[in-house]
Amino acid sequence: MNITIFGKGNIAAAIAKNFETAGNVVKYVVHETDAKLDEIIVLAVPYPAVDDVINRFELPPPTHSLRGGGFLRTPKYPPVN
Repeated sequence: MNITIFGKGNIAAAIAKNFETAGNVVKYVVHETDAKLDEIIVLAVPYPAVDDVINRFELPPPTHSLRGGGFLRTPKYPPVN
């Protein structure tokens, strides 16, 4: 499976390591304006940057479910409306 991870910090690296260990291909997006999105999209960016990433890359609105291509979030942070 192909995975796109927005961000390249410690959390992104830990998530990527798990995906790669399972045999997946991981691509990082940091500041590119033209990114090809893959089957799974992970936002591993600071909470204040989430809206910018969603708007800049025209991602669907975040949800709390994986159904319908949604997003999961860490419980530490409030949901994005």
